[in-house]
Amino acid sequence: INTLTFNLNNYFVFEKLDQKNIIWGEINFLRYPPLQNKILDKIKLNCYYPHHIISKIINFYFFLLKVFRFKSTFKPHFEMINNHTDAKFTNTYKIKSHAWAYDDYLNYHNKKNENDKSVEGFINNNYILYVDENVPFHEDPFEHGYSKPLCKTQIFFDEINKFFNFIEKKFGKKVLIAGYPRSNYKKNYFDGRKIIYGNTISLVKNSQMVLMHNSTAVNYSIIYKKPLIFINSKNYLLHYSLSIKALAQELNLTDVNITNDYNNISTPLINIDRYNDYFKKYIKADFHNNEDRSFELFYKELLNIYSKCII
Repeated sequence: INTLTFNLNNYFVFEKLDQKNIIWGEINFLRYPPLQNKILDKIKLNCYYPHHIISKIINFYFFLLKVFRFKSTFKPHFEMINNHTDAKFTNTYKIKSHAWAYDDYLNYHNKKNENDKSVEGFINNNYILYVDENVPFHEDPFEHGYSKPLCKTQIFFDEINKFFNFIEKKFGKKVLIAGYPRSNYKKNYFDGRKIIYGNTISLVKNSQMVLMHNSTAVNYSIIYKKPLIFINSKNYLLHYSLSIKALAQELNLTDVNITNDYNNISTPLINIDRYNDYFKKYIKADFHNNEDRSFELFYKELLNIYSKCII
């Protein structure tokens, strides 16, 4: 399985795979709803982040390079997908799988809920969960060529804690924090609220409601049919704000901009049809009804891959 993206620094890897006739493939799971930006938003993105245009030019150059210099598009022999729309290539062998979150779900329930314990000071279904994304300190924007963090740190925590105070008073439940796995907070930035790491699926399952931005942990909320509030802000970078909005719209919800007035907020309704559609599009399509994990599905397809590729 190859996880590299073709560029001038690693083209030799693809070239060797091609020369040696090595059978290889990619994992192409659609993790999030794609952005359906309005023309004005696209203009803003390109003005704020000109590297978007540069990136498209570079990608086109790499495509021409593959075709005319290396005489090959270096197409994989197979790709793992969790939905038909995930497929990036034609005439490749498709391994029909599901999102990693569904593996978590299967593993969690196969353990007979041994990790399904009440959090100290909290009763199941008697707390509201915030899925932390380490937003002010997240490395993603820099890895994707942005020069700024996703938000300003002080504004982020001032806004989020004010919003938590409102939520706790509005619904009469405490907010519990599901800590981002790679966060390394030097102090508790959430006004002393309890932070728990490594058990997000259980925390979602036993919560009354889930607050988040655009974490892939949304899949757990879809699986367990939890009410969702998507938190947005004028303080967030434009591309991040738009991705939150797109995720909310996919579920027929409106994101809450916590820079503005939110006094009229109420418990979000669960649109079962939208939740089910999301499940089929991004978590587990109607490929199969068995409860095999992704790696088990892959192993079962190995012989088919081999036989198809050598013919």
